[in-house]
Amino acid sequence: MHVTILSIGRFKQSALGELYATYEKRLSWKLNLKELDPKLSLNISVDQRKEKESATLVEHIPQDAFVIALDEKGQEISSLEFAEMVRGLQQKSLSPCFIIGGADGLSNDIKKRSQAKISFGRCTWPHLMVRVLLIEQLYRAQQILANHPYHKT
Repeated sequence: MHVTILSIGRFKQSALGELYATYEKRLSWKLNLKELDPKLSLNISVDQRKEKESATLVEHIPQDAFVIALDEKGQEISSLEFAEMVRGLQQKSLSPCFIIGGADGLSNDIKKRSQAKISFGRCTWPHLMVRVLLIEQLYRAQQILANHPYHKT
């Protein structure tokens, strides 16, 4: 399986980056993380920032991808449901492309372009932390699908 993660912002040197790398090493699926950092003026509105970030994200979506937006208003799913979603994509030979917006979230254009929208709960998470939550859930899904005891039910 080939997974793409498009995310606004970069880890730089941080504990979150180290934690992400830990799960990335454990994951056997091919993973392509694209950290996108459009240079934006601080003098633009939130909506303008989201639109410019959205344009950058759209440029990097693989042509054959099944696009999944991570959005606080998306569908809340369990880890088992996440694993089943991944299994369904595998069976259809679809490559998931997860999109994580910047600090202001995703534009409506990206949300409309997405074939699915999921949420990691009703809380607001820092966008770089969402990246760590996502890769852990990808690893967890891999383990669930392999009937490994990592996921305790």
